Amino acid sequence: MISTKTYNSTGRKLLFAITNTPTTSNPLGTDDYAAINGLLQKAIERMMAILRVLDEHADPSMTGPHSLLSKTEQGETVFHTSRYYAVGNEEQKPEYLVWEANPDSSFKALEVLLDQIYILSEMGPAFIGASNSMGNVVSGTAMRYKMISPLEKARRIQNDLTEPLREVMSSILKIDNIDVAPKDLNIMWKDPLPKDPREIAELSRIESGSAAVKPLLHVIMDNYELDEETAQHYVDEIFETLAKLSEVQVQSKGGATENDDFSMDDKRTGGTSLNDPRRKGSSNDPASTQNKGDDAKNNLK
Repeated sequence: MISTKTYNSTGRKLLFAITNTPTTSNPLGTDDYAAINGLLQKAIERMMAILRVLDEHADPSMTGPHSLLSKTEQGETVFHTSRYYAVGNEEQKPEYLVWEANPDSSFKALEVLLDQIYILSEMGPAFIGASNSMGNVVSGTAMRYKMISPLEKARRIQNDLTEPLREVMSSILKIDNIDVAPKDLNIMWKDPLPKDPREIAELSRIESGSAAVKPLLHVIMDNYELDEETAQHYVDEIFETLAKLSEVQVQSKGGATENDDFSMDDKRTGGTSLNDPRRKGSSNDPASTQNKGDDAKNNLK
């Protein structure tokens, strides 16, 4: 069923052309693959040539003396493979027919082609997860440095799409009698790379100077993907457990005796405590031999 409602009564255009990055010779924008089509074809041809060579070396032909050949009833000369070949002193040893194909140079040529494809396409090897492309990436910032080229290309495409999308949204709102100028619309583009929660938390603590920068309730909701009610239940249980532990610690301290304190002090000092009367020269035993000796020295002075 075709609607008979007219949508262009507002006088605003309903057809918008969103082009790629234009050039002096192509105002409609260039194709993303035009710059790399030739390189892709060369890379495919180089890869096929390498595979053909590897296939030949995987199932090579053999050379050897005539004595290893035998004739069939039809008169054909054939060679029967065996684990042992008897060869005379002057006969040629059987061996595989191989050649030096220089595979290293072929692989290097393929690597150069792929590097040029990464450069011209502005993708980079890290974007497609190529081997050894990520290096020792241990944080979101390190990953972002590896993805500079794709991020720049994405940002340029965002800039090309922002203004046309504003006009589209303004025209759609105008159909519903909502007059909003394109310049008054704000389009926010999300960061395409995943964020590193640990790195963000450490940076927030450094900037705020506080050990905790996020309420416990929101931490549980975000990290465990729970609703507010369930997360609040977890928070209540956490504080109840902490309160019980505090009560146990207070009770244990309240029931401690002097001997217990002395024992704990002994453990900290590695023997008798500094204020223990049994320790020589302690302030609690002024009549000790060491203290008397000190008094005598003071009298001599």
